[in-house]
Amino acid sequence: MKLISKYWLKICIFLCFVVLFCLFYKTYFIEGFTPPNLNIVINSYKDNSISLDYLISSLKKCDNFKSCNVYVFIGGYYEDDNYNKSIEDNITYIKCNHNSIDFTGLIGILEFLPKTDEHYVYLHDTCVVGQNFINNINNIELDGVSSLRLKEFPSMNIGIYSNQLIHENKDILISLKNTEHDKTHHFKNIGVNMEDILFHNDVNNKLIQDRDHYIKTEGPYDFYGTGVKRIIEHYDLDLYKLKANWNIKDSYELKV
Repeated sequence: MKLISKYWLKICIFLCFVVLFCLFYKTYFIEGFTPPNLNIVINSYKDNSISLDYLISSLKKCDNFKSCNVYVFIGGYYEDDNYNKSIEDNITYIKCNHNSIDFTGLIGILEFLPKTDEHYVYLHDTCVVGQNFINNINNIELDGVSSLRLKEFPSMNIGIYSNQLIHENKDILISLKNTEHDKTHHFKNIGVNMEDILFHNDVNNKLIQDRDHYIKTEGPYDFYGTGVKRIIEHYDLDLYKLKANWNIKDSYELKV
């Protein structure tokens, strides 16, 4: 009986180790592991909560969502002296004391995040992702990469940037920084003309995985139910861009 009891005791101890290992692996390697060189940056504005919430909700449904650091740069807090942040799980929300349209997040990286060997997947808050998006971007090779664009030019500034490239273009980004509400439309027009400027300035820039990821366009639809119609561009990274300004205009739509 004593031999049998010792045998079962060893079995129980072994099974306990197996259970503990599985819990540890799930917590730290599946749910909590953060790739060292890849982060998601979302470019947003304080009045765009409808579109931002939609994007965040779609990201949270992704496989391995907690494996990423997500930074949301929200422009339009002109009255603040500096950047103000709040953290919710693996998402850091940063209120910015400027509204630099499509460049708010890039300027935010320059001024707020430390200069380290990092890469950033840059999205606008008018993007939506599918369940496989994070798995797809985690499969992108980043060794020696300075920047990668989503599609053939123009790429809407969407793609992957190295921290080093952003700092090398400090003067350009600062020139695109808008700290006055009354100049928003002026900087929107400048932003259209300066689209993909960091990609153009990078002699090593290329397409993500050496190909254009565009699939098709649908719409226009009033996707957010706000009265603004948008076309929906599909990309095979399980990424969708909702565009209100899909052609040249005298005045560009700024509302969600």
